[in-house]
Amino acid sequence: MQGTSPGIRIRRETTVFKQEKTLDFATLFLAFFDDEELFFLLHDINEAKQNTFLKRNKKLFNAVKYFFENGGQRLYVLNFSTTKKLNYTLVHPFLQDYCDTLSDLETICSVGLIDGLLSEDKISLDEALKVLYSVNSYASQTDRISISDINETIKDNFLDRLDETVIYYPWFLGENGESFPPSIIASALASKLAFEGKFFHSIANKEIYRAQALTQTLSKLQIEELNKEDINPIIDVHTKGLRIWGVKAFNSKYESVNEMRVLKYVKRSLKRISRPYLFEANTEQLHDRLYTKIYHFLYLLWESGALSGANQEDAFRVGSSNQDLDAERNSLVFEILIAISRPLEFIVITLNRIENNGAQESLSLES
Repeated sequence: MQGTSPGIRIRRETTVFKQEKTLDFATLFLAFFDDEELFFLLHDINEAKQNTFLKRNKKLFNAVKYFFENGGQRLYVLNFSTTKKLNYTLVHPFLQDYCDTLSDLETICSVGLIDGLLSEDKISLDEALKVLYSVNSYASQTDRISISDINETIKDNFLDRLDETVIYYPWFLGENGESFPPSIIASALASKLAFEGKFFHSIANKEIYRAQALTQTLSKLQIEELNKEDINPIIDVHTKGLRIWGVKAFNSKYESVNEMRVLKYVKRSLKRISRPYLFEANTEQLHDRLYTKIYHFLYLLWESGALSGANQEDAFRVGSSNQDLDAERNSLVFEILIAISRPLEFIVITLNRIENNGAQESLSLES
């Protein structure tokens, strides 16, 4: 890692911290049903079975069921009422009203939009794209992750209409032959890993439950084309079943979903750590308390494996500038450097074949 900027003071600690489990990875299903505006939290499928709103909306109940059956935890359900014409300009402020204060929310999925309103001709394709853009924009601005479900028309013609997001394709087929969007499975797998303390691990190549097949079998060429577009293909791996087969973030400065999750989690966490200290007296004591909390958080992150480095000094550095504490008492500046653990995407094996005459032929294998 590079050194810090001039005027930045590096402090090193050797304290060992106990690993703590975080609840900062809840999921939100943003629903679009001809029903009342409603918002609630679910912890398991039993709660979902007792929910009257879900009983009225079978498709959403199935989405919730697949989420929990694939290991999902802590699911918020928020219904944007479509009893009247859907006004896409209200989606962003609607999310702000309900979600800005949810400190545990990480992932947002728009359920019932593409396979509901759009497929049932209740909204136009242009309106659906504007809703997706609003959701993705809100997620990006608040350091959350939005998973966008797309149809073939959007994939082939309108990807430029989406903001930063994560995309998986094609869709799944359930037990009764009904199709359901990949965001449900993807968000469940991400939630499962987070609650196992492995949120920085990839959801790719993990076991998927209850999905029986895909709406489309992808050829090798189609898989390559999706990868070029930063869309993560879903494939049927022989003897292992359906698997997500990619870690790409779409239209993003982040190289992978893993990197996106870690960095957005760090940003959300640092905001939460520092916010209680706003408007406190700007003293050395305040500086030391805040420094300790930041260092503690990053140490646990490195210890869990989310940051790379043989030791904590390689994984992160926390510098602070308070030389001008007396002259400028209205701000406290910390400079943090972190090294992110990145996912393994390729395994290349070189195999040499030896002929009887001693000649060798090199054979390259790639997984």
